[in-house]
Amino acid sequence: MNESAMPLVSIGMPCYNVSADVERAIRSVQDGLYSNWELVCVDDGSTDPTPEILNRIASCDARVKVYRQHNGGVSKARNSCIEHAHGKYLAWVDPDDTVEPEFLYRIISLMENEQADYCVMAYRQKNLAQNATQWQTVHLRDNYLFNSTEEILHNYFPRIIGVSVDSIVHYYQGGDFYDGHEGGMMWRHVYRMDIIKQHNIICNDSIVLNEDGIFNCEYMRYAKHMVSVDLPLYNYIIKPSGGLMSNINSGKMLYNKISLLKARNLLESEIHKQFSLSILPMYAGSVVLSLLQMMAYAVKQNDKEVYSLVKQYYDNPVTRKAVDMLPLGKRVKFSIPLLLLKLRMLGLLRLAMFCADKVGVKFNA
Repeated sequence: MNESAMPLVSIGMPCYNVSADVERAIRSVQDGLYSNWELVCVDDGSTDPTPEILNRIASCDARVKVYRQHNGGVSKARNSCIEHAHGKYLAWVDPDDTVEPEFLYRIISLMENEQADYCVMAYRQKNLAQNATQWQTVHLRDNYLFNSTEEILHNYFPRIIGVSVDSIVHYYQGGDFYDGHEGGMMWRHVYRMDIIKQHNIICNDSIVLNEDGIFNCEYMRYAKHMVSVDLPLYNYIIKPSGGLMSNINSGKMLYNKISLLKARNLLESEIHKQFSLSILPMYAGSVVLSLLQMMAYAVKQNDKEVYSLVKQYYDNPVTRKAVDMLPLGKRVKFSIPLLLLKLRMLGLLRLAMFCADKVGVKFNA
């Protein structure tokens, strides 16, 4: 692709207290082969030198735009990036990661040639939380080349939305719940800005974990031409921290699971109206797994408010449908609590999980 044919690409970068890493991330963008980009950096109320670093870099490169907001979380920061973006395409780079020089060049060339409006790529990751010293390449599960929204919804959407009925059957046969799934991180996808703006697709700020996946699932309702690049063009660093990703059983996560259920259920309703397609079988396993995780947390906390949230989740009609939809199998650590849910014996499930916790057994693993 010659330089005159390069369309403008907006790159969103939400930033919060990333002074140790953000300059390296930006330099990797600046060192890329593709030059027609704008980097939209939104500082989410950092209390470290992040704002000063961003301003210094922006003063030397007009392609770097810096905006600041009060701390509101990554979803609000991402939405602010979208609000200020002006490109034909939208990409993402997290401020503690880096990209390869060919990152934008490879993807945008392909999307332009194929007139695609959606792209997913492979990536490399280094898990510092596990003291990894080597990069691991995460390849795509398949070659994704689709020419209609229906094809995308039937073939890629199920890999993002959650744990399906088929995934539960696969688990009973000795596999993992997430075999065959793709990570729904926004930074491994590139989007068309006109689709995002026309349909007002934003991050749900009530969801603090897996908001990326919901954004992608919402986008897939309107994408028509999808391509993929099975090259590790993005370098993802997994850091040790006490943050949300490592604290899955925090009280805040209970509300996240309720918000996630509502978002998935809304997608189920809208997609059924649009395409006469029920997506509940694609995420029914996630609904039940979340319920069991919530009950396990409630047992540990022994708190009335926590049990009330579990009951609220359990009483959702979609949760009941998901429970009834899943088959029983031979792996008792999942089948026993599932059977109790099918029999509507929530009190007995609570007692069983209490006893299991005392002897160190996790029912939902």
